[in-house]
Amino acid sequence: MPAGFGFARDAQKRFEENRQLRQRKSPFQKMKDNKFVDPPKMTFKEVSQEELKAFKASFRRKRRLENIRTAIITIVFFLIVLVLWILI
Repeated sequence: MPAGFGFARDAQKRFEENRQLRQRKSPFQKMKDNKFVDPPKMTFKEVSQEELKAFKASFRRKRRLENIRTAIITIVFFLIVLVLWILI
């Protein structure tokens, strides 16, 4: 598992940087200002157990928050549908 962790960590970092670039994107910006971060060459990285545990914890935390958001959106949607169904 630690062997592929360096690749996963690099991919996650690139994903976060690109997402930040997309969020700052304005329709009035020129195309050259909206370039995404180019991925570096793939290199093998050794990872300590502490880094691995920290990465797993942050990944689980983000996944849990996304699951909570999805559940809230689903519940609100069904409540709206239920209210509309009762009123009609």
